[in-house]
Amino acid sequence: MAPNRSASGGISGWMKLLAITLAIFAPIVAIAIVDFIVTELSEKHPKHVNLEQEWIFNNAGGAMGAMYVIHASITEYLIIFGTTIGTEGHTGRHTADDYFNILTGTQTAYTAGTFEPEVYPAGSVHHLRRGTVKQYRMPEGCFALDTLDLPTLWRTTYVTGREMIGNLLIGKF
Repeated sequence: MAPNRSASGGISGWMKLLAITLAIFAPIVAIAIVDFIVTELSEKHPKHVNLEQEWIFNNAGGAMGAMYVIHASITEYLIIFGTTIGTEGHTGRHTADDYFNILTGTQTAYTAGTFEPEVYPAGSVHHLRRGTVKQYRMPEGCFALDTLDLPTLWRTTYVTGREMIGNLLIGKF
């Protein structure tokens, strides 16, 4: 009887080992990338970088992930956004161009009326032009460096606050 080469490894065994190794080290790579970005920015702009890695869950457009606000000012907002388990949702309609720099994993996007997904692997930039809307997916282990649309943030905060106060005034807690 001939030996079962697939059970002993062979090329497919090595590929499986490589995939398992990459999966094991992927979180370490993501952590190293975030640390590198924050360190570089804090050396160049020491007074303007949040060194406390305060990760906050964020739900937007049906997609949920975690974000770390690296810098926020009236004119700029820099965050890391991602997920270890995957998410999918709506990009939103931004009033300015959005540059989503993929750090780890791969993001896919879909524009209505197209028949092939857009694919953005690690190291690429998903440029979402002002006013454009897409569906997007970030599978597990996908993290990106992004800017946040301040007018949308302001409007969301305003409407949420208005509704909360209105409900408090009528005794709804």
